[in-house]
Amino acid sequence: MICSTHAMSGRDPMYSRLATESNWEPFVEIKPPLADAVKVSEAQRRVYIYMNVFSLSGIDTVTQQFDCHFFIRAMWKAAEQSEWQPNIVFMNAASPVEFSEVEFGICPWRKGPAGETIMQWRADCRGSFREGFELEHFPFDVQPLTITVSCNRPSSEVELLEDCYTGTKSILRNQFTVMTDFDLSGPVMQSRTDEDLKKYPLLHVYFIGQRRAAYYMWNIALPNFLLSALVFTSFAIAPEDLADRLSVTLTLVLTSVAFKYMVAQELPRISYLTLLDKYILLSFAFLALVGGQNTLAAVIVEERIVDISRYVIEAIFVLIHVLLGALSLHYMCLETKKRDRLLAGQLMSG
Repeated sequence: MICSTHAMSGRDPMYSRLATESNWEPFVEIKPPLADAVKVSEAQRRVYIYMNVFSLSGIDTVTQQFDCHFFIRAMWKAAEQSEWQPNIVFMNAASPVEFSEVEFGICPWRKGPAGETIMQWRADCRGSFREGFELEHFPFDVQPLTITVSCNRPSSEVELLEDCYTGTKSILRNQFTVMTDFDLSGPVMQSRTDEDLKKYPLLHVYFIGQRRAAYYMWNIALPNFLLSALVFTSFAIAPEDLADRLSVTLTLVLTSVAFKYMVAQELPRISYLTLLDKYILLSFAFLALVGGQNTLAAVIVEERIVDISRYVIEAIFVLIHVLLGALSLHYMCLETKKRDRLLAGQLMSG
């Protein structure tokens, strides 16, 4: 929670550490804050946000949450009310964010474009954040992991912007982030207004997580493929031995059900099918089709018709995997384009 707040003077030790790590030059010739890109009213105060993300972890696809530890700093031109603060909040926090080392006061190393005094508020933060995952292309999906920064002051009074003072941007320290499921990049910031209330300013700070699909391909897709292929062993049993043939097929069906349950544990309860769901359900349908062919072969005496039905089954097996392979490549291309758009700063909605 929030610790003691005090004004700062002189050279700040925490700033010196961050300056060294980020290759900042704090005591160079003073430059103005970010150039005015949009016209704002005289009463509106611009607050510039900088984030130094130490670690991003615990990305949970089932609960659709992730954990983040970061340093945040807000800067603005001093007003007549010297105690004015933007009162930073996080809109998508899953639980109260823990603040430590909170400091508020005059920034000793930065001035406004006309020599104005610059105020700053900063803190070390830890919290869990919600993110609605888009899982239709799972396990080849790309997820924007968003931290939505806002304040309890109206957008007519405050505008939140990314702080790019002296060309330095917010950073993600990948060396401290150990992720087994995702490759992370970012952060990318985008300023907006609350779309529902049209009242409060928002600054979306999002990281792009590209899922590593190898785990799911080796541990779910490949075993499921081998199980589906093993059903062809039932053709080695004489067609009249229907019980023996069906025992092989039904055993493989039950094993596939176990794999479907494994996939369900990796996903939230969503109302649509992921790519992996489609593959497993198609495997169910294929095994059911083989069971029907086993019964047909036991009933029909004509050997030519039995052989044709077997060839049809084999063709369907090949067709399913060719189509799914092509669909997987298509989804991978779509997700790569999505990642590029996100890195370019085009925050996707929905």
